[in-house]
Amino acid sequence: MSSRRRPWLAFWGALLLWSGLACTALFAAAAVWLLVDGSQPSWIILAVTVPMGLVGWWLIRRSGVPVGEALNL
Repeated sequence: MSSRRRPWLAFWGALLLWSGLACTALFAAAAVWLLVDGSQPSWIILAVTVPMGLVGWWLIRRSGVPVGEALNL
C-alpha cells in the first residue's frame, strides 16, 4: 500500500465511525432502560453497531489521514 492520503476513504471511515459510536451509545441507553424496566434488549443490535465503528476506524487508518483530522477534532 502506498503512503499517499486518501481523503474520501477517510471521510467514509469517519462517517462509519461516528455512526457506529452514536448507534452504540443509543443502544446502551436503550438497553439500560429496558433492563431497569424488566425487559430484555435485543443484543444482536450491539453485534452490528460495534463492528460498524470498528470498520470505520480501520478505513481511517488505511486512508493515511490522521484520525483527528478525519474526525475534525
